[in-house]
Amino acid sequence: MRQDPTTSRTAPTSSVGAVVVAVLAVASLAWALAVDMIAGGAGQHLVGWTLAVGPVVLVCLATWLPFGPAARRPRVLAALAVLVAVLLVAVPWNPRKRFVYTVLSLQPGMTVDEVETVMAGYPKGPGQKWQLPAADDRWESSGRTADATDPDPGYREPGFGKPGQRAYFTGPMVYRWSAQPAYDSDFGLVEFYAGKVVGVQFLPD
Repeated sequence: MRQDPTTSRTAPTSSVGAVVVAVLAVASLAWALAVDMIAGGAGQHLVGWTLAVGPVVLVCLATWLPFGPAARRPRVLAALAVLVAVLLVAVPWNPRKRFVYTVLSLQPGMTVDEVETVMAGYPKGPGQKWQLPAADDRWESSGRTADATDPDPGYREPGFGKPGQRAYFTGPMVYRWSAQPAYDSDFGLVEFYAGKVVGVQFLPD
């Protein structure tokens, strides 16, 4: 029985094409994961989406080019890789990313009370590596002293001593997603002017 030469050539080509696409897809997914972890939420910005998902989309498009593998299997693999990359970037799948999404959900014009309601449960302040010396005159003037029992000795709560002062607070508020020392500088910064949010950003460590 004679073997169809077309079939004998297509099978190896298809297998090689599937392996190449699989390797490129895994590499591009690893890239998307790295970008998403570093950015802390690549899905919040068009640039983040482009950097994270762009490579795997190019791999998918390459399987449809005339010089690319024409078999169905590589195209299916590439399409699945694109789907995984999109879900990876779009879904807040870890605590840090959920924190970023929460911080960036704060809108200009929100009050101090509204912000603290949204951010309830997250540690305040940039963390202990930023703690101020106990003799610092800012601490002395605030009437507080840093001690070992203070969970965040580097953070001085905004003073709302006078009636109504909270309503027109001007300055920054800082939140963190973890109380672990390793993430002391991984925080969300909320800027207030006259008691209203005027700026929000995530500052990765």
